[in-house]
Amino acid sequence: MSDAFQFGFDFERQDITAHRHHGNLFSVEAHERVRRYKTPTRNRIEAMIRQRDPAGMTSEEIARELGAPGHPAPKNAFSGRLSELKAMELVYVAGTREHCGVLVHRDHRGHT
Repeated sequence: MSDAFQFGFDFERQDITAHRHHGNLFSVEAHERVRRYKTPTRNRIEAMIRQRDPAGMTSEEIARELGAPGHPAPKNAFSGRLSELKAMELVYVAGTREHCGVLVHRDHRGHT
């Protein structure tokens, strides 16, 4: 079990990337702006990865699916949700494809 999940990290209210930005004001404000979208976005990404199993998805593929045609979503718009899904142990990195980590849902562990 991940440390964040094991020690009662509040994924809805806390910023899982706070240790990276060390309280940078812009990052703190950005987290406040996206807080209400965290759960729906995380659930959408989890469903996307689960649907693609056992092949899984890379962050590039997630960006293309979340974005508009020809305009992938910027990775910083959803990378926090990937960190949360990994900390919750709902997804894990099962290898690489095109130089990117492949995220697979835990329901498909060992089926890649």
